[in-house]
Amino acid sequence: ADAVFNAGRFLKEAGVDAQALQWPLSESSPNTVDAIRDGSVDLVINIPKNDQRDELTNGYMIRRAAVDYNVPLFTNRQLAQRFAEAIAEVEVKDLEVASWGEYAGV
Repeated sequence: ADAVFNAGRFLKEAGVDAQALQWPLSESSPNTVDAIRDGSVDLVINIPKNDQRDELTNGYMIRRAAVDYNVPLFTNRQLAQRFAEAIAEVEVKDLEVASWGEYAGV
């Protein structure tokens, strides 16, 4: 049998502070939507793994909460991967804040 991927365990083994959250439809806590709402989530990567009703509904609720609470959201695996690769190339101390005009050369 195939091993089940456990994202929480993977992140903790990689040195990332992670907490397992429940699906919105489970009505258990800690709940993913509640964590987004209370500001505990800085980035959402939500890519449905199948087309089952619960999977799609949970995904919709998570994506809707991300949009409603202004949390950056990736819904495409390739874009999420490229983002992760890009941020792995820099250190926070090397990042500088710039206005949109500075990026556009205005």
